Amino acid sequence: MRTLAYLNFSLPELLLFGIVAILIFGRRLPEVGRNLGRSLMEFKRGLNEARNEFQDAQQAGRDVHQAINSNPPAAPPSPPADKGGTQA
Repeated sequence: MRTLAYLNFSLPELLLFGIVAILIFGRRLPEVGRNLGRSLMEFKRGLNEARNEFQDAQQAGRDVHQAINSNPPAAPPSPPADKGGTQA
């Protein structure tokens, strides 16, 4: 997992964030954390579903491309032969 340089917090900054979170949310902090976790899991699930759907569509495209390239087109029908009929 990549870490972003601007999200590299030190211990005093994390403590300050924790104190501010306790002051703002108080007793609701565990509930807020649970809801945030659930939202994050739902977001990841949606991303995985979208990625799987995209990969399925990509594979279907490859299958169609392979089917088109592996089956050469049929030879055009030959013109009807003249059976020696009357000439005008």
